[in-house]
Amino acid sequence: MNALTEALQISKLIKVVPRSRNLESLLLFFAAGLNAFEIAQIQLSILEKITTDLFTYWLPPIAFAFVLHLILRRRASEADPLILPIAVVL
Repeated sequence: MNALTEALQISKLIKVVPRSRNLESLLLFFAAGLNAFEIAQIQLSILEKITTDLFTYWLPPIAFAFVLHLILRRRASEADPLILPIAVVL
């Protein structure tokens, strides 16, 4: 075997994560921060302080979104990277 065929075989073995999944994870972090900011603003306007209830309302949907992101990364790597972050923001 020459070097070219070895390189082709190695490239077939290595699964490259598409760039769109990295963009989706970046947008998810932004959406998570925006969501935490929104909940903090609501608590500040109503209670005039930030309580630990923020995590009660913030953590479950964000954890679900990141688990869904990992599933999409493994199963549907060519899916649209904007749908999940937009759904999290809404």
